[in-house]
Amino acid sequence: MAIKTSALIRLLLIFYLIMMISCASISPTKFYTYQSPSISAMKSYTIKPVYKGKKEKAIYISGSYSLGEQKQDVNEVDTKKAGAISINQSVTDKHYNYHYGIGASYGKYKFGNSINDFITAEEEKEFYTINLKTGINFNQSTKKVDFRVFGIEIIYNYQNGAYLDKIASIPVGNIYSGDYHITVRNPKSIFSYNINTELVSKFSETRRLGVGLFYGKTIDANHSFDYSGATIFYTHHKLTVSLVIEELNKDIYNSTITNSKIGLSYELFRK
Repeated sequence: MAIKTSALIRLLLIFYLIMMISCASISPTKFYTYQSPSISAMKSYTIKPVYKGKKEKAIYISGSYSLGEQKQDVNEVDTKKAGAISINQSVTDKHYNYHYGIGASYGKYKFGNSINDFITAEEEKEFYTINLKTGINFNQSTKKVDFRVFGIEIIYNYQNGAYLDKIASIPVGNIYSGDYHITVRNPKSIFSYNINTELVSKFSETRRLGVGLFYGKTIDANHSFDYSGATIFYTHHKLTVSLVIEELNKDIYNSTITNSKIGLSYELFRK
């Protein structure tokens, strides 16, 4: 009986070793997703005049700097940074305001990981975008507060550059017998819309503080994504500082994509 038990133990140990070696030789598939640079960075703050008893129009020039990141497989993180400039006109009346404008941005995307011959860790590629946007809000105004109850904004982005060329050249699907699964989405044209709400406190004729929330969707030829975020701004005389925080809500492989954008706007003209 002792001999049989010893033989059984040896067989179990051999089987265990074989299983451990087999599992060690099979590396888990790593998932990577590469998106258009505008994804998670659609929203930029558009300053509007507050209501002071009469209809007002104003033209603003704005600049912004944004930092974004995308978490890839395990703890690997890609990052992107971009600067932007825009000009827009905004119109405010007692019960509504609307805006429209044009802008452009230039940035760099840094890959946080290496994938064989396709991508080198810390590699940077440039991109640029041109965008058009317009929006309208239903407004309820008092002496101390403008409550932009409900609004909708529509944005169009055209994007190009070395980053989009780079990810277009990367093989997609299961690469090298399943070692990597790569998804690429890089349309050059993207439409987006968001619904938003905003509350503006009017401390004085020249000082005000505003906060807002938004929820939107991007639409391209093959996909759509939800995004959401918050805005905060402070205006002193003709100068406005703003912060926009945006997050892509859902990705096919649960890849978290976030972006923070700080902006500065100056009022050029008002009547």
